[in-house]
Amino acid sequence: MIFQISSYLKHFYRAKDLSKIEDVKLRSLLEDVLDDEKRYYSFLTLGMLRKKMLRDTRQIDVLDLGAGSKKLSSSKRQIKDIAKLSVKKAKYAEVLFRLIEKMNIEVTIEMGTSLGITSGYLAHANKKGKVITLEGCSETLKIAQDNFTELALKNVKIVAGNFDDTFLNVLKENPNVGLVFIDGNHTKEATLRYFNMVKDLGNQDVILVFDDIHWSSGMEEAWMEIKKDAQVTVSVDLFEMGIVFFSEYSKKGDYFIVV
Repeated sequence: MIFQISSYLKHFYRAKDLSKIEDVKLRSLLEDVLDDEKRYYSFLTLGMLRKKMLRDTRQIDVLDLGAGSKKLSSSKRQIKDIAKLSVKKAKYAEVLFRLIEKMNIEVTIEMGTSLGITSGYLAHANKKGKVITLEGCSETLKIAQDNFTELALKNVKIVAGNFDDTFLNVLKENPNVGLVFIDGNHTKEATLRYFNMVKDLGNQDVILVFDDIHWSSGMEEAWMEIKKDAQVTVSVDLFEMGIVFFSEYSKKGDYFIVV
């Protein structure tokens, strides 16, 4: 907790107002994507599902294949606790929605399905597109599948298994992926490994979004290395999420934004 407070204070003091971003194209994109007054009917439906999960007292056995949870030590967890502590906050899920909608992303890959709530935002953002979501825990995946049925989602494909066994194959099958959301295995080594897998595709149009970039010192170190990579043109630090572009902007930039 002390580490994250310190990280947030550093982030806050380095953050700049969107109006001060000189790149007009980037400023325009971020103004749209971060505009929390841009509401969609889908947000009501997805918000109701989130509230339902926050009231769900069923207990499941969670398999953690990555760094685990800082607040949920037992593998036996209530769904409401997972929804509260492990699912992306609504304001960040809405950022992902607006990013996909604005950029007209046709193929999205999500690493870490969890209860499927964030997957719903990704799928609703472009119902003509496709979301491929990867999950290693069979118990949470069952809940996610039920939620996809409730949301009547037709554009979500589930890939079960350890990311290290599934992610590369999914990338090879979808080399023209538009957005990859990496929300799982919060370790430095795994994060850099997944970054390099995406980079090696040679798809300079792909947008990479990393979750929990300040979750630990290791995640911060991974984020610092990613930002410095020669192929990264622009990085946007929203504190809980980091967005990386490879070729969308000609001038290299590193931005800190308070959401």
